[in-house]
Amino acid sequence: MGRGAHKSSERNQTTDHMLAVGLRAGGVAAFVLVVAGSVLEVLHLQFARLVLQVGILALMSTPVLRVALSVFAFWREHDYKYMVIAAAVLTIVLLGAILRVAV
Repeated sequence: MGRGAHKSSERNQTTDHMLAVGLRAGGVAAFVLVVAGSVLEVLHLQFARLVLQVGILALMSTPVLRVALSVFAFWREHDYKYMVIAAAVLTIVLLGAILRVAV
């Protein structure tokens, strides 16, 4: 099989580990921020809403991080077909977010 013709079953374990760590880190960060924001809200402290909003943003950003890491992983594995597909998905998601905010 050529350099650009990887099958998903042949994927590098390091790549899978990197993607799993990215998802785990995003999920844990979102959880911690939402719990902290909730506690601050119960205590009626000033920055509770901000912490909650950042936690929700972290939760929503985690899948986008996964796609961005996938672009890098496919590039590193020389799997350019899937790299282009992942980059296209990332571009569509980011453009959707940017255009939605701009409206």
